[in-house]
Amino acid sequence: MAVDRERGLLLLVLLSTAASLTGVAVFSTVGGIADLHCKTVIYTNCSSTVWNFNSGSQTTVELVGLGKVKNNNPERAGRLSVGSNCSLHIDRLHTQDTGLYYCQQFINGKKQGVDNTVYLALLIIDVPPETELKAGSTVTLRCLLHTGHSPGVCSHPPYTSADVRLSWVSETGAELQGDTYFTERPCLSTLTVRLQTSDHNTQWRCDLIEGGAVRVSQRHTIKLTGIPEDNTTTATTATRTTTPKPNTTVTTKTVCLSTGSAVELVVRLTVFFIALIAPLVAVAVVYSKRRSSRQTEEVPSGIELDSTG
Repeated sequence: MAVDRERGLLLLVLLSTAASLTGVAVFSTVGGIADLHCKTVIYTNCSSTVWNFNSGSQTTVELVGLGKVKNNNPERAGRLSVGSNCSLHIDRLHTQDTGLYYCQQFINGKKQGVDNTVYLALLIIDVPPETELKAGSTVTLRCLLHTGHSPGVCSHPPYTSADVRLSWVSETGAELQGDTYFTERPCLSTLTVRLQTSDHNTQWRCDLIEGGAVRVSQRHTIKLTGIPEDNTTTATTATRTTTPKPNTTVTTKTVCLSTGSAVELVVRLTVFFIALIAPLVAVAVVYSKRRSSRQTEEVPSGIELDSTG
């Protein structure tokens, strides 16, 4: 039985090795998440799975040993977890997380099959130090891909074979063209803008395109100094429209009466009208009674009294 099991495991390793994909690139953004898949899993309970990491400038670090997250770096360990398919899940990504990850399988201390390698790269927009941005000033944004090597450098596999490039896109989704948009290399692109008042709260987007499809995007919003944020005034009438500022959305507020307020208003109006009409009704009733009494007391004209009677 033990021999058959070992043969079965060996066959599974060979099949997994033949079907495994190595050198896969995974893209995300700073603060985002990433799921790194292992294609060479032997035991589905992950008890044979090991995940290692190399940033290109440091020694290899074991992140997961036989399915369990290592606590050699508490900050990083708190952001790692092993998925049901033995994938490595990373939360709240940092640029320090970029680099080479590889999944291995071990049985009785012996490595089985080949490594399954995954390259994690993060897209960021590099913003110049905080300065006062005003209409007429110029700002330059750099969109780059962190790959674990020098920022913006992706001149090595798997990026060279994946047809990776960056593209700046406007708020309308149109790809920017012209002198303001300059690509230094596939994984580094700059955008220079001479700001206008209408650029306040404008969002610029950088897309990472692989093989003609957008894989991940990063955004940056321009805020100009000296331009107050929109303050919506509470409407005092049924409907009021605030005066729009340039490049802002017209805001409309409607004041609605609650059910309780409406009922109270009806009651008050009813009491008011009753109080107003009651005296008139009372006068009319008194007048009617007096008139009726007078008519009964008066002798009708044209009728003579019997003198003999």
